[in-house]
Amino acid sequence: MLKSKLQDWIAKFEFWYVRKWIKYDVHYTFLLKLENPEAFSIKILKKYPDTIIEFNDIRMEDDGLMYFDLSVIANPKLHDTESKHFKKFTSDVMRSMIMNSIENYGKNNENRNADFVELDSERTIFEESPSVPKKRVSKRKPRKETL
Repeated sequence: MLKSKLQDWIAKFEFWYVRKWIKYDVHYTFLLKLENPEAFSIKILKKYPDTIIEFNDIRMEDDGLMYFDLSVIANPKLHDTESKHFKKFTSDVMRSMIMNSIENYGKNNENRNADFVELDSERTIFEESPSVPKKRVSKRKPRKETL
């Protein structure tokens, strides 16, 4: 019980730290890489500049923790990619991506409680219905013709 609460507190602290200090387009950016569609690559902009890493095989284990495999694709400035600090930074980047995804999803779907299929069908119905009632259109005054 105590171990579980301690792990929860540590996780909350780590996500707070990431929200405050690790930013997309400041510390890292995504790269388009088509060779392996099951992985994605990022370029680190600060702390380990110009280092390109690839995240593979993201999974949840039975212990409830998330794990991922990491490959260093490019390291032109020869940073120590085996260090504990580098591994911590890459974990922070992964947390940042998760936080950004959650926040962006929340902003885009703030007042919606439906899934994407339902939203698409609502949009189709909305687009098919007229936006101005016919009563109002029929009571308009004719426009003056000008040359």
